[in-house]
Amino acid sequence: MGQRILVVEDNELNRRLFTHVLRLADYQVLEAGDGIEALRMARHNRPELVLLDMELPRLPGLEVARRLRADPEMDGIPILAISAFVSDAAARAAREAGCIGYLRKPVGPSTMLDAVSRVLEAAAMPVEG
Repeated sequence: MGQRILVVEDNELNRRLFTHVLRLADYQVLEAGDGIEALRMARHNRPELVLLDMELPRLPGLEVARRLRADPEMDGIPILAISAFVSDAAARAAREAGCIGYLRKPVGPSTMLDAVSRVLEAAAMPVEG
């Protein structure tokens, strides 16, 4: 199995679709249906990437991203935001909260896999000092 990805999506159909596509591409997939569960899953399983819906129950996606960035053990995990509501302001808010990219729903399988691959490749690059 490949790298571990945490899919955070409250819509069960979307979550199952994202999970299915990622597993077909040989990624290990963890799933969370709300923001609180996402933080717990990330802390206990340290994924290599978080696909994070912005509209979540219990704790919004932007707050999940902020809390992951504020946690020294989680800060390096790349976060890709996913939302049906894409505007310049929403994308800027996601970046300010710590997301490195923004995917618009509905997101096609190839678009999602391309974005995931690019992010994971960039994260694996050694940092030159």
